[in-house]
Formats: sequence, C-alpha cells, structure tokens
Amino acid sequence: MSTSPDEKDAHGGAHPEAFPKTLRLRRRSEFRRVQDHGRKVHTGHFILFVSECADGQKLGITATRKVGNAVVRNRLKRSVREVYRRHRAAFPRGQAVVVLIKRGMQDLDSRTVEDELLRAAKRL
Repeated sequence: MSTSPDEKDAHGGAHPEAFPKTLRLRRRSEFRRVQDHGRKVHTGHFILFVSECADGQKLGITATRKVGNAVVRNRLKRSVREVYRRHRAAFPRGQAVVVLIKRGMQDLDSRTVEDELLRAAKRL
C-alpha cells in the first residue's frame, strides 16, 4: 500500500504512525545491550528496559514460549507494537525500549495493554 505525498513525514518516510524497520530493535546484540545496561520498569504484565540509543527512538518486544504458543505470542506482540505506534510521543526520545511480556497475559484485551504500557512509559 502506497502513501499519498501529504501522508509523508518530514524525512520523506511513511505516515507518522507507521512502524518502519528503522524504529525497531532487530539484532540479538541490540536487545542484550538494552537489557543488560538499561533501567527496568516493572508492571503487572510487562518488564520495560530502557537505555540510551544513538540511533534515536527504538522498540524491541520479547515474548518467551512460557507466555503461550506462537499465535498468543504474536497477538500480544502486535498489541504492544500498536500501542507504541499510536503513542510514540509518550515514550522517551533517544531511548531504546525493550518490552518483555510476562506470563499470564493470554486473556488481556488491547485496552488493558494500552493502559498499562502508557502508565509505564510515564515512569521511564
């Protein structure tokens, strides 16, 4: 799906609410650096790690098999990505954030995920 010229951002990228690869943590070494050297914020269903990022604002999401099967893990990761995509300004600029999804989240609705992540973002 292409975007119209008026939907482009100042850098010529996609729509401002898009979630391009440049905003994602993609390598294991990037995840490990944030988890090993960053600050932790605990919530009921997440652990957020935050660390300085020279490349700007980035997000990584981790869900182990203990959370559920692949369908459950992917649904939860989509919910977290959607919250980040829609509320990127609520998260600190120049920081990499790793969201670790805890066990027992299978039955959470997207509104609860959003509320919890936005409360945690205020503490970062």
